[in-house]
Amino acid sequence: MVDDERVFRRPPSRYLGYGIAVRHLLETWNPPLAELSSLLGCSYIAARVFSKGYSEPDNNAKVPVMLDTFIFEGLASFLFPSIIVQTIRSLSLVIFDDPCSLSYQIPLLVSLPTLVLLQDKIDSDVSTLMDKYLRKQY
Repeated sequence: MVDDERVFRRPPSRYLGYGIAVRHLLETWNPPLAELSSLLGCSYIAARVFSKGYSEPDNNAKVPVMLDTFIFEGLASFLFPSIIVQTIRSLSLVIFDDPCSLSYQIPLLVSLPTLVLLQDKIDSDVSTLMDKYLRKQY
């Protein structure tokens, strides 16, 4: 049985989930790397969803657990990191008026450490949000 906390919630594997968000920064700078980043992000989310479903002992709870994990990862690995990355990208485009190579690299260099620093906050906020509004339903 896979220890979800040890395998999926700790660095460096946790950062693979941010691949979809980082993809948007890489697509103008390095399209093949952007595709790889997106593939890694999708693979991380799928692996975590199926791992949680597989490790659930109750067969009747497998689908709800997988759905819960999919929604959690959709918010914590895709939506909120994408918002953070796009905000940093927009700010850098305002700061650097002329499109130059720095205007593509600076957002990436700022976004990656920002996501690392905010990882625990994002995860806890998504858990709180889901507990408050979604998990009550099932």
